[in-house]
Amino acid sequence: MNNSINRIHAPILIALSLIIGILFSRPLYMDYLDTRSRESRLEAEYAQSESEYQKLVALQATFASQSGATELSKKVEKIHQKWSDASIMSAVMLNEYTKGSDYINPKVVISNISLDPGKKLPSGLSLGTVNITLSADSIDRMVEYLTYLTTNSPYIFTLDTIDLPISAPSQRETGTIGISVALGVYYYE
Repeated sequence: MNNSINRIHAPILIALSLIIGILFSRPLYMDYLDTRSRESRLEAEYAQSESEYQKLVALQATFASQSGATELSKKVEKIHQKWSDASIMSAVMLNEYTKGSDYINPKVVISNISLDPGKKLPSGLSLGTVNITLSADSIDRMVEYLTYLTTNSPYIFTLDTIDLPISAPSQRETGTIGISVALGVYYYE
């Protein structure tokens, strides 16, 4: 009889111990799975961050090695100037389009120039205004001059307003036409 009781109790005890073992080890197993998924997610985030960091280091090395040769750094150099009436007037009035000589008239004649330092923008830059009146023998010359100012001058000029119609009061006499232009000037102060 003792042997038959052991045969009945043994499977029950084994089943109970398995159930109790599963109940106690399940939370540990779930913690293990959570830790493994968190670890794989963190490894993926680390790999992505490392990749982005390497890209930034390469970009920084590119900027450092080219020493201002990129277009972005050239624009930053143009903006990184303070407002100076003399420098701005020099950029507007002393260039290949406005210089003449004893025998050659300038391509563009500038008159009625006024400068306004403007105001500081929320971005930290400042925006000033240069009002000028241009005279030239053709509209193409004016367009070339304005293109020069907005692309190749030492400041960042923007074309704010052009007063139309283009005036040609003395076109028969001198062959010139005139236009009033307001230019924006971005600078950092």
